[in-house]
Amino acid sequence: VKPGRFLRTITTGTVNSSGSFDDLHHPESREPWIPPYIEREGENVDLKRA
Repeated sequence: VKPGRFLRTITTGTVNSSGSFDDLHHPESREPWIPPYIEREGENVDLKRA
């Protein structure tokens, strides 16, 4: 029964860490990174057309 408990502990710990990481990174990193990426694509298109 020890291996089962060990796997459960690892899974729970990983889920908790991922949840905290997403909370910190998702709202702050994803939103600011999307607009600059779109702007860069637009600039590249303008440069290619020019």
